[in-house]
Amino acid sequence: SIEFGAYKLTGVGMDLLYKDNRLAAEKFIMDLLKGSLGGQLFLVQTAQGPMLNFSTEFAGLDFNDLVGEKVAVNGAKSQIDGNMQLGFKVNQGVGEEKIAIDQIEAKIAITRIGEEALDRILLFLDPEESKPAIVDTRAKLKLASPRRLLISLENGNLSVEVWLDMLGGVVKAPELKRIPIASLKRFQL
Repeated sequence: SIEFGAYKLTGVGMDLLYKDNRLAAEKFIMDLLKGSLGGQLFLVQTAQGPMLNFSTEFAGLDFNDLVGEKVAVNGAKSQIDGNMQLGFKVNQGVGEEKIAIDQIEAKIAITRIGEEALDRILLFLDPEESKPAIVDTRAKLKLASPRRLLISLENGNLSVEVWLDMLGGVVKAPELKRIPIASLKRFQL
């Protein structure tokens, strides 16, 4: 097991490989936040320098354990399922140089999430309720249940798409498109 801060990884298993100047954990599986996580990780050399590629699928992660008790969500509605792909340019941030958010690319697709947990995520992204797309989506959550959530981070910009089950059909909520991360209060640094 591995512990970092308040989080603990248990039941860790992986196939580790180093070949042709490439480090890989081709298959890994572990227990985290009362759920399971599995995937693969590659450190490869590119023309721009080393690149870390990470992809994972997760099931049953407990939202309450992720964010702490202050914003607790009740019961099974706190569990999250989905997948994530992450790319990071390793050669950046060497020495005194800081790592910039535009060097990270991520796509997170959440396929199961409760209404209250999604509401907490949207409130975290826009605590001042200044983004009309997020305010509208939060209002719709009173009449609908989340079907899917897609979060993209690319070139320092954040995009959020939400699909809701509403009145017997699937409705796409207004998108949050290419908002600079630096403009979001919680992510200024």
